Amino acid sequence: MAAPPKEFEFPFVENYDVQDASFFRQGKELPTPDEVRARAAGAGYKSRGKLLLRPPLLRYRSLGLAVKFGNHVSIAEAHCLMFLGKHAPTVPVPELFGWRRDKRQTFIYMKYVDGFTASRFAGVLYSPAVERPLNTIHVQVMAVIEALKRIPQSLVTPVPFVGESRSRWIQCFKGLVSVCSQPGHVNGTHLQDWAIINSATPVSEAGPFPSVAAFHDWFAYKYGRPSSCDLPAEMYEQYRSLLPDDSTVTLAHGGLTLDNLIVSQPVPGGTVTLQAVVDWSQAGWYPSYWDNYKLIYANNNAEDDGVADPQGVVDAYTFFTLNAST
Repeated sequence: MAAPPKEFEFPFVENYDVQDASFFRQGKELPTPDEVRARAAGAGYKSRGKLLLRPPLLRYRSLGLAVKFGNHVSIAEAHCLMFLGKHAPTVPVPELFGWRRDKRQTFIYMKYVDGFTASRFAGVLYSPAVERPLNTIHVQVMAVIEALKRIPQSLVTPVPFVGESRSRWIQCFKGLVSVCSQPGHVNGTHLQDWAIINSATPVSEAGPFPSVAAFHDWFAYKYGRPSSCDLPAEMYEQYRSLLPDDSTVTLAHGGLTLDNLIVSQPVPGGTVTLQAVVDWSQAGWYPSYWDNYKLIYANNNAEDDGVADPQGVVDAYTFFTLNAST
């Protein structure tokens, strides 16, 4: 019998360099947080007070470097890139160089990926049944989803759950870490789906959940049904029945919008390549259908995206999300 996989160990520090990364092998040095903020201010990005809250990604093309930073950025996302780089080599993600915490902001340093967001080609990416030059991206995105599903949750915790996790003192890759000093104990935090955390739902109630059924019950009757809603209970029961409790728990990106797909310029003949999947801030352990149906929902293209929805999961997700209190 094969030995169980060893749980992944994350560096629980506020400042970290991936010493064997390609960036450092070339003798380069990462810009300091103050230098990054100064560059952002020089580029004309707006700020509130002394700290930039949600600045755009900063690109240092000459260094082959990109920096994501702000008050709403988490070391959890850096841990995600680190984890995927080791356990999902077929998933194209930017190479991680390191991270910093400074003045309540997180700075994630990663490899700059040249390309275009897939939103530039909106309307032609998710149509595999139609002979269009960019339909190869659809196949590549589906391959990413399937690769994530193959990552065993036992790599991070011996206790299955739906949701995300917290280390002893900093938030780690949400849902990917065995989170307590006592083996086998999971002390989780809330899900990071933007539809959930941007609602009036108390995030302290948003998981983690011990089972898919428990998550679905919460999603339908707690998150998806605010106290002020006067829709009949039968309608909630109807849509709740569309959520499949027999789904397995798998890793999901959580936000596969066109803006989070970096693609190449089409070459002669029309072929394009998925260069990188970015923005892993919503990633976590979800029911196995999550990325497939979030892809349909987020891109408003359910009719010709090539992903069938026989159980009406997208309809249910849309119903509960639109009726949640905001």
